[in-house]
Amino acid sequence: AGVVALIAEPTWAQPGTLVAWGCPGVPGAVAPPGYFKTFSFGTRHGLALRTDGTMVGWGDNCCTQSTPQPGQFTAVSAGWDQSIALREDGTIVSWGNTYNAPPGQYKAIGAGKYVSAAIDLNGEIVLWGETAQSFAMPPGPYKAVSAAEGCVVGLREDGTFAESHYWNGFGLFLVPPGQFVSFSM
Repeated sequence: AGVVALIAEPTWAQPGTLVAWGCPGVPGAVAPPGYFKTFSFGTRHGLALRTDGTMVGWGDNCCTQSTPQPGQFTAVSAGWDQSIALREDGTIVSWGNTYNAPPGQYKAIGAGKYVSAAIDLNGEIVLWGETAQSFAMPPGPYKAVSAAEGCVVGLREDGTFAESHYWNGFGLFLVPPGQFVSFSM
């Protein structure tokens, strides 16, 4: 695993440059040059969106997971060896070692290892992948979602967390009480 940071220039409201570190031995682990509005880093690959919504990818590409997809996007999510992206029209594109994303329109996405997640236009979490049937997310509405190995976490519109697990080798994620604006895992 590695770390990627989006450096804002000249203010936090402006798109920034990417800096990557902590991923020795991964081909192409250096973040691409340019200005970006968002990014996601998976286990050994990264994806970022340029200011015009087009995509770049870098790092491990064993399953084509870091191969940029054509078009314009509003969000990207890099998982284990798969990737998903949210098109401007709300549809999802999935590639790499992945299951096909469900049809429909969505407003947020999260790629994991054996499961990926999205938030539909009603604010509910939709899951797909090898272990999707193992999760039971409580009703939303949600505004953010993230998937990992054995865990799906959603941030509700009211700022509270909900989670579902089937297995996690590191123990359960114990989400703290309170209200939150955003999260990443």
